[in-house]
Amino acid sequence: MKTWKVEIEELQQQILNQINPVLLSNTAIMKLENWFSSHPTVHKYSQDNNLIFSNTTDKANYISLLEKNTYFKSFPQELIPVLENEHIHLHFDAEVIGKASVHIAIIEYSHVEKRTSTLYSIQAPITHTLSDMTKEIRIAMKISGKGMVILKKGEIKRIDQVNKNKDISKAAPQQLLKKSNKNQ
Repeated sequence: MKTWKVEIEELQQQILNQINPVLLSNTAIMKLENWFSSHPTVHKYSQDNNLIFSNTTDKANYISLLEKNTYFKSFPQELIPVLENEHIHLHFDAEVIGKASVHIAIIEYSHVEKRTSTLYSIQAPITHTLSDMTKEIRIAMKISGKGMVILKKGEIKRIDQVNKNKDISKAAPQQLLKKSNKNQ
Protein backbone atom coordinates (compact mmCIF):
# COMPACT_ATOMS: atom_id res chain seq x y z
CA MET A 1 0.00 0.00 0.00
CA LYS A 2 1.30 3.44 -0.96
CA THR A 3 1.88 6.09 1.65
CA TRP A 4 0.30 9.51 1.27
CA LYS A 5 3.75 10.98 0.60
CA VAL A 6 4.33 8.62 -2.34
CA GLU A 7 0.86 9.38 -3.71
CA ILE A 8 1.49 13.14 -3.47
CA GLU A 9 4.87 12.76 -5.21
CA GLU A 10 3.28 10.70 -7.99
CA LEU A 11 0.52 13.30 -8.48
CA GLN A 12 3.11 16.09 -8.52
CA GLN A 13 5.09 14.16 -11.13
CA GLN A 14 1.99 13.61 -13.29
CA ILE A 15 1.12 17.32 -13.18
CA LEU A 16 4.67 18.35 -14.12
CA ASN A 17 4.71 15.77 -16.89
CA GLN A 18 1.55 17.32 -18.32
CA ILE A 19 2.48 20.98 -18.08
CA ASN A 20 6.25 20.87 -18.57
CA PRO A 21 7.73 17.54 -19.72
CA VAL A 22 10.75 19.18 -21.36
CA LEU A 23 13.36 20.32 -18.84
CA LEU A 24 15.67 21.80 -21.45
CA SER A 25 14.65 22.21 -25.08
CA ASN A 26 16.74 21.79 -28.19
CA THR A 27 16.50 25.56 -28.69
CA ALA A 28 18.10 26.27 -25.30
CA ILE A 29 20.77 23.58 -25.71
CA MET A 30 21.73 24.76 -29.20
CA LYS A 31 22.37 28.40 -28.19
CA LEU A 32 26.13 28.92 -28.15
CA GLU A 33 25.82 31.62 -25.49
CA ASN A 34 24.36 29.02 -23.06
CA TRP A 35 27.65 27.06 -22.93
CA PHE A 36 30.57 28.21 -20.74
CA SER A 37 34.20 27.21 -20.22
CA SER A 38 36.90 29.11 -18.39
CA HIS A 39 39.76 27.07 -19.82
CA PRO A 40 41.78 28.72 -22.63
CA THR A 41 42.26 25.42 -24.51
CA VAL A 42 38.50 24.95 -25.00
CA HIS A 43 36.94 26.71 -27.97
CA LYS A 44 33.30 26.91 -29.06
CA TYR A 45 31.76 27.84 -32.40
CA SER A 46 28.42 27.84 -34.13
CA GLN A 47 28.27 26.71 -37.75
CA ASP A 48 25.42 25.47 -39.98
CA ASN A 49 22.98 25.15 -37.03
CA ASN A 50 25.51 22.99 -35.16
CA LEU A 51 27.65 23.77 -32.13
CA ILE A 52 31.32 22.83 -32.29
CA PHE A 53 33.42 22.42 -29.16
CA SER A 54 37.14 21.70 -29.35
CA ASN A 55 39.75 20.80 -26.78
CA THR A 56 43.35 21.47 -27.81
CA THR A 57 45.01 19.72 -24.86
CA ASP A 58 45.29 16.12 -23.68
CA LYS A 59 43.73 17.12 -20.36
CA ALA A 60 40.02 16.84 -19.60
CA ASN A 61 38.02 20.07 -19.64
CA TYR A 62 34.40 20.87 -18.86
CA ILE A 63 31.92 23.04 -20.72
CA SER A 64 28.97 23.96 -18.54
CA LEU A 65 25.44 24.41 -19.85
CA LEU A 66 23.70 27.57 -18.55
CA GLU A 67 26.15 28.06 -15.68
CA LYS A 68 29.32 30.18 -15.93
CA ASN A 69 30.96 28.48 -12.96
CA THR A 70 32.62 25.19 -13.95
CA TYR A 71 33.67 24.28 -10.40
CA PHE A 72 30.93 21.81 -9.50
CA LYS A 73 31.37 21.93 -5.72
CA SER A 74 30.44 25.61 -5.69
CA PHE A 75 26.72 26.10 -5.66
CA PRO A 76 25.70 27.35 -9.14
CA GLN A 77 23.48 30.33 -9.94
CA GLU A 78 21.67 28.67 -12.86
CA LEU A 79 20.01 25.36 -11.97
CA ILE A 80 17.36 23.18 -13.56
CA PRO A 81 14.63 22.40 -10.98
CA VAL A 82 13.64 18.73 -10.68
CA LEU A 83 11.86 16.38 -8.30
CA GLU A 84 13.48 13.89 -5.95
CA ASN A 85 13.81 10.43 -7.52
CA GLU A 86 12.66 11.80 -10.85
CA HIS A 87 13.59 9.91 -14.03
CA ILE A 88 15.00 12.01 -16.84
CA HIS A 89 15.99 11.30 -20.43
CA LEU A 90 18.82 13.13 -22.18
CA HIS A 91 19.42 12.81 -25.87
CA PHE A 92 22.24 14.47 -27.78
CA ASP A 93 22.94 14.00 -31.47
CA ALA A 94 26.70 14.47 -31.54
CA GLU A 95 29.72 13.51 -33.60
CA VAL A 96 33.14 13.19 -31.94
CA ILE A 97 36.23 13.86 -34.07
CA GLY A 98 39.81 13.14 -33.05
CA LYS A 99 41.07 11.29 -30.00
CA ALA A 100 38.75 12.96 -27.53
CA SER A 101 36.20 11.08 -25.48
CA VAL A 102 33.13 13.14 -24.71
CA HIS A 103 30.73 12.65 -21.82
CA ILE A 104 27.69 14.41 -20.43
CA ALA A 105 27.86 15.14 -16.71
CA ILE A 106 24.69 15.31 -14.64
CA ILE A 107 25.46 17.12 -11.39
CA GLU A 108 22.80 16.86 -8.68
CA TYR A 109 22.24 19.37 -5.89
CA SER A 110 20.08 19.61 -2.81
CA HIS A 111 19.03 23.15 -1.95
CA VAL A 112 22.38 23.69 -0.21
CA GLU A 113 25.10 21.43 -1.65
CA LYS A 114 26.28 19.14 -4.41
CA ARG A 115 24.95 15.61 -3.87
CA THR A 116 26.46 13.54 -6.69
CA SER A 117 27.59 13.62 -10.30
CA THR A 118 27.37 11.02 -13.04
CA LEU A 119 29.05 10.79 -16.44
CA TYR A 120 27.49 9.26 -19.57
CA SER A 121 28.77 8.95 -23.13
CA ILE A 122 27.35 11.72 -25.29
CA GLN A 123 26.82 9.27 -28.14
CA ALA A 124 24.10 7.18 -26.49
CA PRO A 125 20.62 8.07 -25.18
CA ILE A 126 20.74 8.62 -21.43
CA THR A 127 18.14 7.61 -18.87
CA HIS A 128 18.98 8.76 -15.36
CA THR A 129 17.22 8.46 -12.00
CA LEU A 130 17.87 11.36 -9.65
CA SER A 131 18.63 10.76 -5.98
CA ASP A 132 16.11 11.16 -3.18
CA MET A 133 17.71 14.44 -2.04
CA THR A 134 18.06 16.09 -5.45
CA LYS A 135 16.18 19.36 -5.97
CA GLU A 136 18.14 20.83 -8.90
CA ILE A 137 20.59 19.68 -11.55
CA ARG A 138 23.09 21.18 -13.88
CA ILE A 139 24.51 19.73 -17.07
CA ALA A 140 28.06 19.88 -18.40
CA MET A 141 30.08 18.32 -21.20
CA LYS A 142 33.45 16.74 -20.43
CA ILE A 143 35.95 16.56 -23.29
CA SER A 144 38.95 14.38 -22.46
CA GLY A 145 41.86 14.59 -24.89
CA LYS A 146 42.45 16.49 -28.09
CA GLY A 147 39.54 16.63 -30.46
CA MET A 148 36.18 18.15 -31.07
CA VAL A 149 32.51 17.41 -30.78
CA ILE A 150 29.87 18.59 -33.22
CA LEU A 151 26.56 18.95 -31.40
CA LYS A 152 23.64 18.73 -33.82
CA LYS A 153 20.74 18.67 -31.37
CA GLY A 154 19.83 17.86 -27.80
CA GLU A 155 16.95 17.67 -25.38
CA ILE A 156 16.38 16.85 -21.72
CA LYS A 157 12.95 15.73 -20.57
CA ARG A 158 11.09 14.00 -17.81
CA ILE A 159 10.12 10.34 -18.13
CA ASP A 160 6.53 9.65 -17.20
CA GLN A 161 6.72 6.77 -14.71
CA VAL A 162 2.98 6.15 -14.80
CA ASN A 163 3.02 5.61 -18.57
CA LYS A 164 6.59 4.26 -18.74
CA ASN A 165 8.46 4.76 -22.00
CA LYS A 166 5.63 6.86 -23.41
CA ASP A 167 6.62 10.20 -24.90
CA ILE A 168 4.57 12.42 -22.63
CA SER A 169 5.31 15.57 -24.62
CA LYS A 170 2.93 14.21 -27.30
CA ALA A 171 0.22 12.80 -25.02
CA ALA A 172 -3.04 14.67 -24.69
CA PRO A 173 -3.68 15.89 -21.12
CA GLN A 174 -7.07 14.11 -21.15
CA GLN A 175 -5.32 10.76 -21.73
CA LEU A 176 -3.10 11.29 -18.73
CA LEU A 177 -6.00 12.40 -16.55
CA LYS A 178 -8.07 9.36 -17.51
CA LYS A 179 -5.15 7.12 -16.59
CA SER A 180 -4.79 8.97 -13.29
CA ASN A 181 -8.51 8.62 -12.48
CA LYS A 182 -8.40 4.84 -13.13
CA ASN A 183 -5.81 4.50 -10.35
CA GLN A 184 -8.17 5.94 -7.74
